[in-house]
Parts: sequence; structure tokens; C-alpha cells
Amino acid sequence: MKHSVLPILLIMAVAGCGSPEVSSPDSLEVVFLPLAGARDVSLDSSAKVYFNGDVDGSSVTAASVFLESATLNWNATENKGTCEGAWTSITGSVAADGAMVTLTPDADLVDTTCYRLTCTTALRGTELGPLRALPCNPEEKDTCRRDVGAEQIFWTIIP
Repeated sequence: MKHSVLPILLIMAVAGCGSPEVSSPDSLEVVFLPLAGARDVSLDSSAKVYFNGDVDGSSVTAASVFLESATLNWNATENKGTCEGAWTSITGSVAADGAMVTLTPDADLVDTTCYRLTCTTALRGTELGPLRALPCNPEEKDTCRRDVGAEQIFWTIIP
């Protein structure tokens, strides 16, 4: 009995050694946001989000992908800005085309303004699961938005 079990154990050990496998993701992931950290964004821009797999069009709604604005406090001396005040919703339409989601605002963006593009965990792929939530910082537990899967802030043209 020992002789018949030993070869099977060796074959199992050899098969698992030296043959690394790259597993595919089990959930939808953002692979590129063209407006990530951008400034001087044109006022007639649409926001596009690219994913690692096709997006289920029925999960793309105004509640799962949205744009908000806030006041941009621009410091010309330091050549940087901060977003201040409450975030206000921007109306627009959203659509999925394969692995890309486009948000087109109903009106042009406003000059010298902060914008935040958000994708929630309600977005899901046609073959992949929903977008995973961003990790929450324990120090910001009261302000953490647990349903956010990806978000980026960008600024419009600085005059």
C-alpha cells in the first residue's frame, strides 16, 4: 500500500510546483480613469471610465455612476487647489459600451470648479462580479462611503 500511495503524492507535489497560474479577477475593476487628478479639463468634456471587463448595461444608472461639483479654492502662489464645501450633483446621462462607461453632463462644466466622478459597487460586469468597495480609513469612519468602488477628482480650466 505504501508503494502505490507514494507515487501519487509525488505527482501531486510536482504538478503544483513551478507552474504558476494567473487567476482572473472575480469582480469588476477600474483599470483607467482618463480624468484622474487632471486639471485644466475642457468645459465640454464627457467623463469616461474604463474597466477590465464588459460592464452590464443594466447596472449603469445615475445612481451607480455620477458626477458632483464643489468649490475650487485655487492657490496661485503654490499652483495647487483644494475642493471645499458640499458636493452638489450634476445631472447627465450614463451609458455602457463594452468595457467603457461614459457620463455626459446635461450642460457644460463650470469654469474653475472641482468635479468628482464616482462609480459605486452597484456596477457589475457581464461576466465579472460587482465593483469592489474602496477601503475605508478607520480614522474617517463617520465619513466613509462604503458603496464607492472608484472615484477621481478633476478640475476645470483655471482662468
